[in-house]
Amino acid sequence: MKYIVLTALAVMPAICQSPAFEAAVIRPSLPLEQQRIAHVGVTIDKTRVDMGYQSLQDLIGRAYKVSSYQIAGQDWMASSRFDIDAKLPDGAVQDQVPQMLQALLADRFKLAIHRENRPTQVFDLIVGKGGSRLQPGDDSI
Repeated sequence: MKYIVLTALAVMPAICQSPAFEAAVIRPSLPLEQQRIAHVGVTIDKTRVDMGYQSLQDLIGRAYKVSSYQIAGQDWMASSRFDIDAKLPDGAVQDQVPQMLQALLADRFKLAIHRENRPTQVFDLIVGKGGSRLQPGDDSI
């Protein structure tokens, strides 16, 4: 299983060469009870990216296309929330947003990553020696 382990190191040159947002603003989110309008979730259209009330762990998962359980780092990454408003450059497509988000996180948070393999437990469902004893379900429910 691949994990992303985070460290605050110098920005890697490969990240700096990726496409970037034309302009971006990152603000700490207000607590939900203090917000007049719930600014939660992600909206991406042809010109703008709007991410509201996202934890740093959520943003890293979206940028690197991994699940939250695959991200190792400090505890505050899951609890601190941020709002991101960004403008896409002309000609950019939605598939480039993760790369742009990687560059933004590297620039603003000084985020650097490394990938490593870690052993994890999994369960394997197999048929026993006597064969399967599962019966078809009743669809009348």
